[in-house]
Amino acid sequence: MPERVLLILSDSRAKRQNGECFKPGARSFSRCVTAQLEAEFLSKRRAVRKLLRGGPPRLYDRAQQGGYRDESECNQQLIDGPDFGGACGREEAYLPAWSRYRGRFFNKLRRAYPAFWEDLPSQPLEILFVSGLYGLLLWDEPVQEYDCHLTDHAEGDASNTVGRCWSNVLTGALCEFVNRQKGTAHGRFTRIYDFLSEESYQLAVDWERITDCDMLVFHRMFKNSAGPDILPNVGAILGKHLNRVISGAAQFSAGRWYAAPGANEEFGFETRLFENPDAARENPQLEARRSLLREYPSLRSLPSRILSLFQLAETSWLQVQSLKEFDFGAVILSYSRAVESFLRSLRPEFGRLTLGPIVKNLGQWPLWESPMKKLEQLVDLRNNAVHSDRRIEKKDVPRARKLSLQATAEVLPLSRR
Repeated sequence: MPERVLLILSDSRAKRQNGECFKPGARSFSRCVTAQLEAEFLSKRRAVRKLLRGGPPRLYDRAQQGGYRDESECNQQLIDGPDFGGACGREEAYLPAWSRYRGRFFNKLRRAYPAFWEDLPSQPLEILFVSGLYGLLLWDEPVQEYDCHLTDHAEGDASNTVGRCWSNVLTGALCEFVNRQKGTAHGRFTRIYDFLSEESYQLAVDWERITDCDMLVFHRMFKNSAGPDILPNVGAILGKHLNRVISGAAQFSAGRWYAAPGANEEFGFETRLFENPDAARENPQLEARRSLLREYPSLRSLPSRILSLFQLAETSWLQVQSLKEFDFGAVILSYSRAVESFLRSLRPEFGRLTLGPIVKNLGQWPLWESPMKKLEQLVDLRNNAVHSDRRIEKKDVPRARKLSLQATAEVLPLSRR
């Protein structure tokens, strides 16, 4: 039985206009799953199309702050064709997804491998696009011109996003698609490459469930770029290294870094999303976590709750360090609270004690002499931030940050004795 690779790519904001008539017999993702899932999939597409045309409620472009989606002419012209479960008419509204989409990824791929899409049917490879309107699409599936993003939200309710609309069906449909290929002449999928360009798209899929489908999942990562900025590099990778994606002996390995073709960038793959601390992240909190663990690798062994507190403090500092006017004492308190919570977790008798009393108790322990000096200085900075009338200056924050992180790193091995 042949084996294949599945690539998951993002749709494109930029799209070609016009089109041709829908071709009966064209491939469609919705027909690759059960009848029940197909009905649910088409229902979701119709629901999103209704929102794009004005709802109610109206749909707002959250990612680009581009206004309401019903103000886009292409969304107003969406027809009820076979892609939404409707009849096949004569409207010249369709192009294959790969031909419809434009943008940095597609332009780079076209330059790196001009015949990529023409050669694709002969490769042991399948490609799916994740789309705000269509959910999941086969690479050659006919689509209309549209303007939609998974982060678009309903007017007056920022939590009611297009991604949320799709969240309950995308993973199930993807699992069903993968499982139904196992008994076909085309061959089962043995690994899946997640090349999605934005974290909002990656998080729309429950990857743990995909792993349970008996296949390896590889998530793309880059050292210096994140979000849509990775698109040209993804195009170059597929254009120059397609053989390494599909070839058994030369396939990429997880956890390694590779030179991106024609760019001052490195890329790699992780088997669990956001696992590698050295990868650039689009999310500010994940970027903060990355910077912390790169500087203090031993903090990886902290309880997740404590590491999250340090991550929150680091995120706050990264967001305000360029400001001249701010309550910088609040950032110092954030770092000191993370240390306080860590020390509390070490001894039940610390109960609800604050950092000052905890450090006084620890002063009785001879082994803790080195971190104690740093902790005492941190207590002084914390007390100034809480009680003093003296204004906390921005230059005080880096010192408090360094003291809190260094002291925690020094306490970690002592806490295990």
